Amino acid sequence: MNLQNYDTYQKLLQLFTVELKKCNDKNDHLIWVDFDGNIHIDCIPTRMRWRKVIPERSVKYYLNVRHAGNNYVGVAASEDKFQTLESFYILVRAWQQNETGLVSAEDVLTKEIMSKYQ
Repeated sequence: MNLQNYDTYQKLLQLFTVELKKCNDKNDHLIWVDFDGNIHIDCIPTRMRWRKVIPERSVKYYLNVRHAGNNYVGVAASEDKFQTLESFYILVRAWQQNETGLVSAEDVLTKEIMSKYQ
């Protein structure tokens, strides 16, 4: 899944949903984007910091860790259209806004709204 190289947002969203569904909600996960625009969903051993698993220099930006047992990944997450769309929207808008580090819906939407009223 690449934010620079896709046919339509709909196809990219479908790929994201498929990848989300493959994950096991028994483990923590980090959803992140590298500097080339590739979206990653990586399993992190529970209670381990993601920086010990994923080389930080590879990460352009990331969402909050999806903690195990909360249906943030896996089949239930992929069927939650609102949550899936929200995560996907944040990933896309953060790429367009050239964000780095931790990104959240609040950060992305605030920037978007502020840019329209300046």
